[in-house]
Amino acid sequence: MVDFEKIIGFLHELSFPRATGMEGDQKAQKLIKQKFSEIPGTQVADQEFSISRIYMNGVLKIIHPAIGVLILISFGLLSFKVYDGVLILSIILFAVSFFNRKLINMLQFRVQRLGNQISARNIWIDLKPSNEIKQNLVFLAHYDSISHRLSPIIEALGYIAGFLGGVIFALHSLIYLIPVYFLHTAPGSVLQLIWGVPIACIALIELVNVKGNESDGAIDNASAVAQCYHLALSVSQQPIKNTRIIIVATGAEEWGDYGAFYFVKENPCKLSKENTRFIIVDSIGTADKGKVIYGIGLPIKHWSNFLEEHTRTLIKETGAPLEMQAIPPLLQISSDHVPVENKGYEFIWFATNTFIIHSPKDNIAALHEENFQQVCEFIEQYVRRIDSTL
Repeated sequence: MVDFEKIIGFLHELSFPRATGMEGDQKAQKLIKQKFSEIPGTQVADQEFSISRIYMNGVLKIIHPAIGVLILISFGLLSFKVYDGVLILSIILFAVSFFNRKLINMLQFRVQRLGNQISARNIWIDLKPSNEIKQNLVFLAHYDSISHRLSPIIEALGYIAGFLGGVIFALHSLIYLIPVYFLHTAPGSVLQLIWGVPIACIALIELVNVKGNESDGAIDNASAVAQCYHLALSVSQQPIKNTRIIIVATGAEEWGDYGAFYFVKENPCKLSKENTRFIIVDSIGTADKGKVIYGIGLPIKHWSNFLEEHTRTLIKETGAPLEMQAIPPLLQISSDHVPVENKGYEFIWFATNTFIIHSPKDNIAALHEENFQQVCEFIEQYVRRIDSTL
């Protein structure tokens, strides 16, 4: 039986600002290595890599405001009756807005070598089963933190304005041009002014969203690292039979999911897609029910039917403070799941919908200890249940 006060103590210790490249980042690495090295029968390994801040401070800071600028230029051309320009810009605006998620995904892992490089690190332990290895379960829990000037709600509004607003404004403009080209008459553009300009201004919000190092990151994501520590201690005390468990504390997630990217890219543990599944844990232990995210889109693209089925069943059996959720279509949510999905692995993602993340409010006072303990115990049962299916 794991002493849960030890887990809570570790979570308290890890709750301090630790943005990648800052002093707290180095302190967090040392603390995690120390705790992992205390687990009997394990060796701590690490993987150093380098990144830049171009993705967060460049790509994301530009792409949504750029959509806002395109909307304003389109409206200006419309006002001055430059209809050919409106047509060209509307097509560009529609393409950039509608394929926003794919465009961001394409750039995310191509720009990290640009600009000043920052050292980052993954830290992991490899827990072997008592018998033959028949499957691998890889836990990813990022340990870095970050603060944003804007709240997640305001950021989401900027994203929606950039994506949905851009698509609708482009379609509205194209519809407006039908009578211009075919009936040689121009309808009024007041409606586009009424809603188009405010939408464009909201899309520009990201320009003032400064990233910093002012969040303790207790929920996001010291909670998940502590949960993985709990699982490792439990498995070391009572080994499972046929499942190899790899626990990875990933670095630089907040700057573009780069720890997970380099782990799956370089594959230091020689993992095969045929017998490997990932479990991403990112922000748990709030007063509200946690979310187990199992897919995206409409119709839903299920990331792992196997993991999803066992999750649903165990939630019903245990009454754990968790509920299943899928990401709405075309919504861009970044986490360590992105590189895993890109590589084609099966996975599932434990998370929360709290709006305190990336702010000074994400401190140890935000932790709901009872819910946190229940989720930790649920994940331990979950792992043992999956192992029992072999």
